Amino acid sequence: MQSSFEKIVNKALGNDIIPKCSDTVFVCHQHILPSLYPLMNYICQYLCLPENVFLLGKPYSTIQTELSLLKSLGLNIGKNNADLVVGKYSDCIQSDIDQFWSKISKCKRVIECKKIIVLDEGGHLSCAVPDQLTHKTIAIEQTRFGTRKKNIKVPTVQVAVCAAKRFFESKEIIEGVWRRLLNDGKLKKETTFGVIGLGYLGSYLVKKLIQNGHKVIAYDIREKAALELDVKRATAVQQLVDVSQIIIGCTGYDSVPSNIRVSGNVEFISISSSDIEFSSLLLKYEANRKEIHELIKISTNSSKFVIANGGFPYNFDGKHEYEDESEIILTRLLMIVGIMQALSCEISGCIKIPLDASFQMKLTESWAKDISTAQHQLPGNVLWWKQNSVTL
Repeated sequence: MQSSFEKIVNKALGNDIIPKCSDTVFVCHQHILPSLYPLMNYICQYLCLPENVFLLGKPYSTIQTELSLLKSLGLNIGKNNADLVVGKYSDCIQSDIDQFWSKISKCKRVIECKKIIVLDEGGHLSCAVPDQLTHKTIAIEQTRFGTRKKNIKVPTVQVAVCAAKRFFESKEIIEGVWRRLLNDGKLKKETTFGVIGLGYLGSYLVKKLIQNGHKVIAYDIREKAALELDVKRATAVQQLVDVSQIIIGCTGYDSVPSNIRVSGNVEFISISSSDIEFSSLLLKYEANRKEIHELIKISTNSSKFVIANGGFPYNFDGKHEYEDESEIILTRLLMIVGIMQALSCEISGCIKIPLDASFQMKLTESWAKDISTAQHQLPGNVLWWKQNSVTL
């Protein structure tokens, strides 16, 4: 019996449009969550043998029960052994990435394969491809953080900035964050929320907070961003910190400078990537944690505040996927379009490739009609999908 994932792909793209690729190896660095299983299962059922798939999880998001399910498929699962220094996740995880590639590059299947497809979340794998494998490797990047990497060695299909992900997935991530805020009792009417970054995530969050009657102040380096949302705008991060009780970082950068003054009880919550959002604060105060997701408490003569979830994104707690399965599955479906392009693409240089607009539109339409439980208004003009699927 076909899963809903398989039905959507076959309906939108056709049973035979994605070729078998027995001479292709998949190397993946992914959040190991319930929504990953349908993608990995599809790859193993329709594209290649499980032994041709190598998977490394992320220690701050991996759900152990889901890892067990993926192991049952017969995949090659890498190990996370790095000691995670607070505020230096990207540096620390690099040792796991290097060991992962070192082991893979000696594997006979990898040496003899015709193509390697990297499924990346964050750009770490794409930047570390061994030189002897770059000539036959192409990457598919799922995150904006990953598209910003300067030293990616291989061509990349940029799923991260396609129209479907930007306009539809961002809303569901905010719904997932909202569920956890609600579960944790954070959504009190007397609380002033400070939101840093008014891209897709930040904008949807501000709208959600205002619609539910919360006090909000926002900061973005682009002055017009706050004006477009009709929200009170801080002219500097310090101003936002001075009047907020909960500060939510949505930038994907280090958003709060280390010289910021924090008075009163303030909580910082990241919803972006790894522990980058408040890394300067974490490093300045030499924060430590016994468990990955524990609340980090900072208390000095001049400052008293906490950083939620060990500094990692709030919707990753190693136990739940807070996003609704019927909505977040779109992200994994879009990877199939990226795989289809990667299989047919000639490998040449470090070019950035936008996600195919036509197939993206068909897949999103099928998802919206047959899986999603929300109401979506989808543009039917393929030109819109092309214009809004960019590269960075």
